[in-house]
Amino acid sequence: MRTPGEIEDALNQDLAWRRTELHSMLAQIRTARGPALSCLCRAGVALLYAHWEGYSKKALSDYLKYVARRKLKTSELIDCFVAMSLEAKIAKEQDMSKTRRSIFRVALLRDSVDIRPHIPCGDGVDTQSNLNSDLCFEIMQSLGLDPSAFETKRMLMDYSLLAARNKIAHGEYISIDRGDYESLHYDVISMIETMKNIIMDAVDNRKYRKHVASASD
Repeated sequence: MRTPGEIEDALNQDLAWRRTELHSMLAQIRTARGPALSCLCRAGVALLYAHWEGYSKKALSDYLKYVARRKLKTSELIDCFVAMSLEAKIAKEQDMSKTRRSIFRVALLRDSVDIRPHIPCGDGVDTQSNLNSDLCFEIMQSLGLDPSAFETKRMLMDYSLLAARNKIAHGEYISIDRGDYESLHYDVISMIETMKNIIMDAVDNRKYRKHVASASD
């Protein structure tokens, strides 16, 4: 993914198959009755969480890789990516004292202004298979992305999705009716689309750059 078009295509393709699968589940829930309805609703909640975390992880990882491939200088990057590069270097120095580590950090920063730092992106972002709202916000902020669009979705992320998924995965019974499931379905689709739009806005407006340049990067 070296161009805005390529990352947009990747985000859209990943969204498309997830939306298809979730709509298929919703269609089955709308026609189910009795015990089958209860079973499908609980399975559907687990699937909704899986697609929310799965899409977020892939989309945010794709964005990190996209920024890394810009190969911008330290002076051209916003602070979060500079910090990411510096901390990755510091982490390799296992035997340093706290004082030496602090001095090393300053030296790296001073010497890196005109170089193109290595932004570690091979493993993508780590959602820890447990994407609560605090972790989601932290990951987004670490990439210079504004998570405020999700502020009103904290309860949904933490309880309607994550806590419910955990209970279902551990064999606990929770009651979810058709109406609640359908509402949750559309909330998750909306959150996934919002995540995509936040990332594409950052790509299109070069928000990973400390100063927006007129020349192509």
